[in-house]
Amino acid sequence: NGSTGTNGSTGTNGSAGTNGSTGTNGSAGSSGTAGSTGNTGSNGANSGGSTSSDGKPSGGTSSGGGTSQGGTSATSALTKLEVSGDEIIIRTSADVVPVTSTLSSPFRIVIDLPNSTLGAYAKPGVTGQIEMQVQHPKIEKIRYSQYSDNPSTVRIVLDMKQNSDYQLTETKATKQWAVSFQDKKYTVVVDAGHGDSDPGAMSITSRKEKDFTLPVANKVYKLLQMEPSIKTLMTRTGDTYPTLQDRVDLANGAKADLFISIHGNSFKPTISGTETYYSRSDSISFANLVHKKVTEVTGLPDRDVRKSDFKVIRETTMPAVLLEVGYLSNAIDEALMYTETFQDRVAAAIAAAIKEQLNISGMPVEVKSASSQTTQQKESSKVMTASESSAAKTTVPDSTPVKSTGTAADTTKDSAQGKTALPVK
Repeated sequence: NGSTGTNGSTGTNGSAGTNGSTGTNGSAGSSGTAGSTGNTGSNGANSGGSTSSDGKPSGGTSSGGGTSQGGTSATSALTKLEVSGDEIIIRTSADVVPVTSTLSSPFRIVIDLPNSTLGAYAKPGVTGQIEMQVQHPKIEKIRYSQYSDNPSTVRIVLDMKQNSDYQLTETKATKQWAVSFQDKKYTVVVDAGHGDSDPGAMSITSRKEKDFTLPVANKVYKLLQMEPSIKTLMTRTGDTYPTLQDRVDLANGAKADLFISIHGNSFKPTISGTETYYSRSDSISFANLVHKKVTEVTGLPDRDVRKSDFKVIRETTMPAVLLEVGYLSNAIDEALMYTETFQDRVAAAIAAAIKEQLNISGMPVEVKSASSQTTQQKESSKVMTASESSAAKTTVPDSTPVKSTGTAADTTKDSAQGKTALPVK
């Protein structure tokens, strides 16, 4: 055999490549030069606001941005305030628009002049209101003042003798205003209780209540007719019977200012005196006034002002009262109630109360006081018990017409309410 060939020699590994050299970092840039500090701004000077014509500093804004102290600058001054005929003349040095309002109890008219001073009407050393006494049919006096400094306002107040409609108008003269007056017209409803088929209570001598209430109501009507500012409406002028709803509708439909219903009471023969009833709170002052005036002239015991639910004073929308002048069931009361002089006194007292309630000071109503009460009258004024009270007066103001049977079975639910009410003064 031939010889074994030899293994070839092992090849050598190639040499490892060398790593590339590392690059050098770039040099850091130099810092920029710092900017110089800016100059500080100067502070603005604080100049004071300008002085207004009334000597008060005005609130002007200063150049430095600060607000100075002081009231709003006035632009006008009062130059005239006087009575000219029935008018009040007001003049100012510059155009202003007066602002008016009213105050009650007593009635006053308020006129504000904005942005104004008293000017020549100011009195040295006087800081409050200044009064002007005037001769005027409707004005008691005039008062004026520098009502406010900030804003500057002049206030003029007219103290009125009575309630009056008024008008403030600009006259032909520039910067001048006139206050004129018109008589305010009031409507009063006088109700003579009962009538026709409803006789009301029967007196101790069998007289009818309706024959007492109508003469008194007619006398009140005649007295009120003398006052031009009052329009008087009667629920009845003769022996007729308007229903309770008719009476309410008359008053509400006329938008009356006051309503009064006149009655005579009835109960035990020993009970005597005058009672006045109201239903709503807006009637309390009128009820107190009527009661005070009437009790002063009757000489009868004062049996107080009471709250009740009678229809004619409950459903009317104006101040309304029901007056029980006296007790027809009492011999002393009845003997007085049908006399002319007593009825005249009661009517005058009612008319005076109505005028006072409406703040009317026109023609005075002569009211004659009664003599002092007798011992019997004082004793007969004792207060009813609750059971007595609910039984009082068989025929009552809010009853339906009495039927031919003459019974009291037809009275409405309003009939005996209110007699147990607590007195209200």
